[in-house]
Amino acid sequence: MMESQRLSRPYGYPDTVSDHRIDQRLIGGGMAAMADRPENDAMWPWALAALVNAGGYLGFIWHAHSGHPVLLLISNLLIGAWLALVGEGFKRFYAHAWPRGLLWLPLPIMLVGVLLLLENFQGRVVVVALILSCQVLLLLFMVWHHRQETPGRGYLIIIISLLALLILLSIRALMAFLGALENMSSIFQSNALQVLTFQAGLLAMILLALGVIVLTLERTEQILAASERRFRILFEASRQPLTLMDRDGSLRPSIQRRSDYFICNNRNS
Repeated sequence: MMESQRLSRPYGYPDTVSDHRIDQRLIGGGMAAMADRPENDAMWPWALAALVNAGGYLGFIWHAHSGHPVLLLISNLLIGAWLALVGEGFKRFYAHAWPRGLLWLPLPIMLVGVLLLLENFQGRVVVVALILSCQVLLLLFMVWHHRQETPGRGYLIIIISLLALLILLSIRALMAFLGALENMSSIFQSNALQVLTFQAGLLAMILLALGVIVLTLERTEQILAASERRFRILFEASRQPLTLMDRDGSLRPSIQRRSDYFICNNRNS
């Protein structure tokens, strides 16, 4: 029996999910390392989101081997929590008072839906895909609403990844609704469309994580450039002589050379 179950799974499918969990943990660790600066505090929920995502797919793997319904319930809730935490990161990043209830309301709805459809794989896929699609739509609106603040590669990567997730979730819901997943009980069972949408979804999730990293780096560059402009304006517009000094009170080499130049000119005149 175990042998037949093992053969029913496509080659490399569980390995891909294992690689995805490793990637998400590495990405989460990288995000946490970037969160040491005050302007990067959005990295904390994003780092936690990457780890929660990895935990969700770990639960799917365990459920495929054990068949325990609690694992299925927890895994689906973790995927929903992953998107809610991504939204928490955008909420912090854009400093916008988005209602927190909108981010987390899908989780109790998903809890009830999965509990009612534990024995109905196709119905469960439809309900979960629709709920996750609503979460993705909310994230898309949050990012699009602030598109003028952070135009750049990070914004484009995030939009593309969220649109890809939305399309893939819609395809999965349509597949299940039309009966393409009939006689299936696990996401790891062999089905060409199932494998294609699932693995493409994993890639879109990694792309989303990379997008928020690029977005944060671009925001840091914007802050540094704005600070440099203000500093330059301060010097250029000031009518009083200004100098830059090191912590020990000595003039910086470039400032010292300019000072010597003006002193020499004054003496010559």
